[in-house]
Amino acid sequence: MLVVADGVVTNILIKKDLAWEGNPVLQGIAGGYGLIVVKIVGSLVAAWILWDIHRRNPRLAFWIAVAFDLIYAAIVVWNVRVLILG
Repeated sequence: MLVVADGVVTNILIKKDLAWEGNPVLQGIAGGYGLIVVKIVGSLVAAWILWDIHRRNPRLAFWIAVAFDLIYAAIVVWNVRVLILG
């Protein structure tokens, strides 16, 4: 959900000319529904890969999930901060 929240807030920021997409691969679709679709599909693929890792090494999967949760939480907090202060 944090990845999708990042996409939603990023789209809002781009439409308000408060920010731009930092990922060069996503710059062409940022600001529209394409970004949200890519974020959802990417999250599902990542969850599937994480599930596969979990079957073999649950502890590693847990720490990978924690790391990415922290990273995306920080990104969403930063983006919301820019939106509020912008």
